[in-house]
Amino acid sequence: MITKKRRILLITRPDCGGAERMTLLYGKILERANYEIELLLLQIHKNSTNQLSAFIPSNWNVSVIVNRFRYLIFNIYRYLKRNKPDAVFCSTIGFSNLLLLLKFLHLYSGKIVVRDCNMPSKHTKQSIFFSRCFFRYADILIAQTDEMKSEMIELYHVKADKIKVIHNPIDKDLILKGVQEDVEILPNSTVFMACGRLQRQKDIITLIKAFQIVHNKVVNAVLYVIGREGDAGYMNEIHSAIRSCGVEERVFLVGFQENPYKYLKNADVFVLSSLYEGLPNVMLEAMYLGKPVAATQCIPYISQVVVDGKNGYTCPVQDEKALADCMLAAMNLKNLPVYHDINQSDESVMDVFHEVLNS
Repeated sequence: MITKKRRILLITRPDCGGAERMTLLYGKILERANYEIELLLLQIHKNSTNQLSAFIPSNWNVSVIVNRFRYLIFNIYRYLKRNKPDAVFCSTIGFSNLLLLLKFLHLYSGKIVVRDCNMPSKHTKQSIFFSRCFFRYADILIAQTDEMKSEMIELYHVKADKIKVIHNPIDKDLILKGVQEDVEILPNSTVFMACGRLQRQKDIITLIKAFQIVHNKVVNAVLYVIGREGDAGYMNEIHSAIRSCGVEERVFLVGFQENPYKYLKNADVFVLSSLYEGLPNVMLEAMYLGKPVAATQCIPYISQVVVDGKNGYTCPVQDEKALADCMLAAMNLKNLPVYHDINQSDESVMDVFHEVLNS
């Protein structure tokens, strides 16, 4: 007798941020566990492009819904009623709450697994309120760190035994494929690299000020910043900071890259300047490539994986002098071992869905 594969529906946006890429990686892991994966992309801006398309496996069944956020719940309901997946996974807080509202209204009775994409305290008050109302209806909630789990319990009023902590897995196959491609980097340079959308959360201004200090001591230093542009106001501040620091010829904003790994492989130091994060996956990817890290202590987890003097250095947020010191010190760390996920996150992802679907 042939057993029919269980079907898992992934729901996300067609953007190429961390939550969206992590959603795809969860799907790849679950596919290896013999689940059938479907992907539903919810596009709330009619003219936005599908930046995620290059990363979606060609064998997946992909559907796209284009509609305003206020109407999405009706489209999601129709999709679920028509396709009847065995479980749904979502890592975007707004979409997750729409799913859980359907469950609250008894319009969907399937299994729902929700992963929080950021520290709960960094969400808007409105998002926290709705999550407090509806997150209790999830079958399993996934936190990226123990600290995130504690905040979820406190702010969402959910029970601890409903939350599983799974550190972000790494898409090793995608990284190893990406580093095969070459890219032109300014020759004979000491390369500092940052990666992430250019928004205030990433504190690019402090990064630029720190790089100015570094460049005054290391004349061949260059800074490459990979990531989609943020709002026009903040981009103006970034360009103004570059000019006022006098590093126009040494800072390169290379924009969104489908393959950031061709840049990362050329980095002498990876820099994380964020004010806060959920769990900075790109930092772990850089460490997987054996790159030393200079990182702000934007979440407690950073200091658990970045050990001063061993694989990088950490410092307080919004302190350009301290960040510059970390960048300079990290330059001297050579021949680092690749980062390995000691928490066996791939297996944890599989275990969660096995548990949910067999409960």
